[in-house]
Amino acid sequence: MLTFSERLQIRKSVWWGVPGGWRNRANWRRPIHRWLDRTRLRDRSLPLDRWRCCDQWQRCLNNKWNSREFAAMHGVPVPELYWSGRRVSALPMADLPEHVVIRPAWGSGGLETFVMAGDLELLTLQTIPRSELIGRLLEKHGPITRFPILAEEFLTNQAGAYERGVEYCFYVFGDRVGLIHQVLRTGQAGLKTAYHPDWTVFKDQHGQEDLFNALRVGSLHRPRPAKLDEMLGIARTLGSAYGSFVRVDLYLTAKGCTFGEFSSVPLNGQGFTPGADASLGRLWEETFPDRT
Repeated sequence: MLTFSERLQIRKSVWWGVPGGWRNRANWRRPIHRWLDRTRLRDRSLPLDRWRCCDQWQRCLNNKWNSREFAAMHGVPVPELYWSGRRVSALPMADLPEHVVIRPAWGSGGLETFVMAGDLELLTLQTIPRSELIGRLLEKHGPITRFPILAEEFLTNQAGAYERGVEYCFYVFGDRVGLIHQVLRTGQAGLKTAYHPDWTVFKDQHGQEDLFNALRVGSLHRPRPAKLDEMLGIARTLGSAYGSFVRVDLYLTAKGCTFGEFSSVPLNGQGFTPGADASLGRLWEETFPDRT
């Protein structure tokens, strides 16, 4: 039986031709379609058969614009969108709220994401004057970005405070939730604890309490969320619509449960503890044995 990590590496190879580039035969299969899956923006009003255009249609949901639309079409709340566009100079900094999240539609791990509370960027705890943000984006992307920039609502915590919120990352296989990873980010790492769907702490055979061997700052033990059942329902709805393994990231806010994003290859498919690797690999085999 393949482990979870092995499944994710196969997915990278089949979906994106990684590793190997043009030496990977998968890269020669419909390369224009693969490019369109990265760049074409889709709308929540489209029927599902327009989304499910090929065997690897889920690739398009790595684009954060598309993932927002897909969640919304399934009745899941998403952050308010203030602006989106590819022309960096058109980003209306003066008109955006004091608390705002600015991120590219393509990327992972919080890279190139600015979680702004006034001039304080909360992921790095750096002071970045609003007047400098445009310059940083121009330096990184040039005047026209490859993917849209999204300026979105800063999701508060349940008490309505503008703080770095707890992420609830659901490892979902169709309508089955394998594990829930609770994360409070501190920079690119964070406080993390993995739970079973009944909110008992996941422990591998060595008694380790986390999914990953690396990037672990410490544990984050909190009581069972009051809206856990609602979040589980959302995760199962989106997982069933996705039709293969996906990680569904949700937040609990003053407005209720809100969608964050999908992750198709969490942590680039590396660093899982042996217990988590085996457990999640077994779930994939039981639910979608023939799907990447």
